[in-house]
Amino acid sequence: MKTRRNVAGVQVTTGVPDSSLAARELNFLVRLAQAAASTPRPDELLELIIRETTSAIGTDVCSLYLLTGRELLLTATNGLNENMVGKVTMKVGEGITGWVAESRRPAVVPDVSQEPHWKWVPGLDEDRFHSMASVPIESGPRLVGVINVQSTERREFNSGDIDFLRAIAAQVAGILERSELQRRTEVQLAEIRLSHDIHERFTNLSLDGAGIHSILDAIGSLAGGRAALYSADGYRVRGAGESSDGMPQRIHLPAPASAIGRELRINAGRPPRPLDVIPVRAGAEMLGLLAVGVDEEKMDAEGRVRALEHGSTILALELAKERAAAEVERRLRGDLVEEVLAGGAWVTGCRSVPGSSCSRLTTTRPRRPSPRAVSRIVWTGPSMGSSALDCLAR
Repeated sequence: MKTRRNVAGVQVTTGVPDSSLAARELNFLVRLAQAAASTPRPDELLELIIRETTSAIGTDVCSLYLLTGRELLLTATNGLNENMVGKVTMKVGEGITGWVAESRRPAVVPDVSQEPHWKWVPGLDEDRFHSMASVPIESGPRLVGVINVQSTERREFNSGDIDFLRAIAAQVAGILERSELQRRTEVQLAEIRLSHDIHERFTNLSLDGAGIHSILDAIGSLAGGRAALYSADGYRVRGAGESSDGMPQRIHLPAPASAIGRELRINAGRPPRPLDVIPVRAGAEMLGLLAVGVDEEKMDAEGRVRALEHGSTILALELAKERAAAEVERRLRGDLVEEVLAGGAWVTGCRSVPGSSCSRLTTTRPRRPSPRAVSRIVWTGPSMGSSALDCLAR
């Protein structure tokens, strides 16, 4: 005995379930689950789904639309123009496919030419397909997409067909969710590996004492553009690295340097060209600005972001080290002059220390020198930094 019920405003024939059909559907779902577990590539998995669905339902076409934002993207098909895959989109609520996505209800259309919701897509649809059935693909409360089947002959899709399509859609939702989770995991692992490699490279440069010169060269290489270091007021720090050649002598920021967040893109130089400017900070203190040229052809977006983040951190460390060395030198100079003025150590000679960049000071302790003599005390050796400490220790 057959009855008729209404699905999406269309009469659907229902009848006594066919045990052989149920067995075939069950076998199909088992095969689909097994194939999904052994097929790692998402594109191959989608082709398998639509091919097996077409065979199981007994239609000529199966098409899969996946939700991207507020649009449904044609992701796979085996009977329509496959060149349109990845190009055709339907807004939610547009056409039969969009109506199914919006209402979250199945639709059965014996003759699409008589259906007001039908939308013809040039280059995709064909006149030879008359009947259509469509069901939403859902994962809990979230809409994943829509699956459609079409036939060349007029067909009255029954409730068994719709239930089968629903079962397929449920399987597809689970498969796609697992595939997306795997994809995201792989992307995150790749980002972690990239971040680790970049961080290790900069750390090794710092530990080896390569200096700002080499760090800027590494930033430019990883970020795909020339790199230069600027003071907080926008003046280029000379001798900061070969990769800074050709960079503007000064950059003008639309806001104070202290107001820059993580990254700011400006146009600078003659002729103007895009630069990404990143603050170099030690805590809340602004030490300088890192500027990197933008070259779209060479740019690896993810690698560039990581290079700028880690590069600015290592530059801050190097600048802090230079500042500390300068402070030590200043104190050493002051201590030496104070000792002389107090009648302590008196510089009577200076000779080169083998294997060292500094000179050894020869001191005595005479009577307090006259102001005129003190005025003639001049340090003629190299700049006193860490090597000066070694020198005085001798």
